[in-house]
Amino acid sequence: AKGRPYARTGYRRGGAEEYVKHLKELVKLHKERDKFLAQAEKAKGIEKAKLLDQAIGKMESALITSSYKDIAEEIIKLDPENKAGLKNKYLGLFALEEISRLKAKRDADGALAKIEETLKKLKPEGQTAQDLLFAKSEILFFVKKDKPAAKKALEDSLSAAPHSEKAVLIKGILARFFPEAKKKEKKSAKK
Repeated sequence: AKGRPYARTGYRRGGAEEYVKHLKELVKLHKERDKFLAQAEKAKGIEKAKLLDQAIGKMESALITSSYKDIAEEIIKLDPENKAGLKNKYLGLFALEEISRLKAKRDADGALAKIEETLKKLKPEGQTAQDLLFAKSEILFFVKKDKPAAKKALEDSLSAAPHSEKAVLIKGILARFFPEAKKKEKKSAKK
C-alpha cells in the first residue's frame, strides 16, 4: 500500500520455468512481509523488533536501507542493548551502505577505515561480517593491490558465513585469483 518494493530481479538462468519459480518465491516473500508487519503492529519491545526483522530481514540490503530505513531504525531502537543481535545487524547494513558510497566516490581509505571501525565496534557475525570483509577484500585487491591481505580478507569472509549464497562466489574468486588456496583446501580435505 505504501509502494515499497520488496524485491528486485533480473535475468536468471534456466529459462521460463525457473524464472516463474523464482517469481513465486518473491510473491511468498511479499506475503511474509505483510504478515509479519501486521503482527508487529500488535507487539511491543523486543518481540516487535523480531517480527519487524522477520518482515524485512530477508530482503536485499539496499532495499532495506532505502525503502525500509524507518523500520530498520525502529528495530535498532527496540533492541538498544543488542540482546537479540538486531541492533548490530541493522547498524551493519547502514555501515555497508556508507561503505558503498565511499567506494563509489573512490575513497578507498575512507571505506577501509569505516570497515575496520564497524568490525571493531559491532563485532558482526554471519552475513554482515561476510559482506564487510568481502568489501575489504575488493578494496585491498583492486585499489591497494595488496594481494595477500585481499586473500586473507576473502578467507575470513568465507569463514564468517560458509553456507551463504555469497560463499559460492567467494570460493570461485579464491580459486580463480588465488589458486594456491584451492590446493591448500584439497590437502586439508584429504587429512
